[in-house]
Amino acid sequence: MASSPPNRFATFALAFLLVALGLATCAKCQQPHKAADSAAVATAKFLAFADSQWQYDLACTGLTPQPGGNLSDVKWQIISHDWLFEGHSFLLGLWIPPDTIRLDSAYAADAWIVRHELLHHLLRGPPPDQGGPHPWAPFAFPCQVMPFQHAAGGLMGAHS
Repeated sequence: MASSPPNRFATFALAFLLVALGLATCAKCQQPHKAADSAAVATAKFLAFADSQWQYDLACTGLTPQPGGNLSDVKWQIISHDWLFEGHSFLLGLWIPPDTIRLDSAYAADAWIVRHELLHHLLRGPPPDQGGPHPWAPFAFPCQVMPFQHAAGGLMGAHS
């Protein structure tokens, strides 16, 4: 039995389809990935914001960072509140010694919360002679990074 000659139209259509798919794939490879770009922009904006809060803490305390206590040493974790604090619903941020700061994603843009956690990092934990994790000086005054100072209608007014 003789085989039938290949259908030239089908061969042409298949070749065209393969070339078109190849070009489309190639074009996608050359375009920047928009999600990755927007994540990089968001990260850069957050790090610039964190740097301005760090400068605030340095100015309000007059302290010089200790080894391991620089802003560049911080490992940021900005995550959903549901996964953030294992049942501690009243926490909006957390400094985990020696260098990790976790922030509730809903509050990561609140200056006083970022300042508060960065102040823990700058102090490298509570001073042993101050009787607790939040000594009045510098947390309440002069830095004003305590929750009661930022609650609506609170002592110091609304969020900064």
